[in-house]
Amino acid sequence: MLLKTVGNLITCPRNITVWQKCGLWSRINPLLLNIESFKELVCILCCSLNEDQSTLFVMTMWNLRRSRNEILWNSSDDQDIGVLNRARLVLADWKLSQAVTKVGN
Repeated sequence: MLLKTVGNLITCPRNITVWQKCGLWSRINPLLLNIESFKELVCILCCSLNEDQSTLFVMTMWNLRRSRNEILWNSSDDQDIGVLNRARLVLADWKLSQAVTKVGN
């Protein structure tokens, strides 16, 4: 199960390109040899990255999964940069909504 999940979201060649473009591959790659579960990988990364990096990691992972589903279900294929741009856009929108919520309280 670990290999399949990591392969689908982390180590397939297309996704490695996305991780490299967002600057997180150098943090992910060294961990791959020592982890026992996908959960462990996510926990280690989220604890060791700063807040901006960890939110980008989670949002990119979510968008990679979304992109994979689009390929499977709709035969629609995003370019690498499209996946990353969408992750950054959704993350920026989320941060803006959080700021607005704080101001409104």
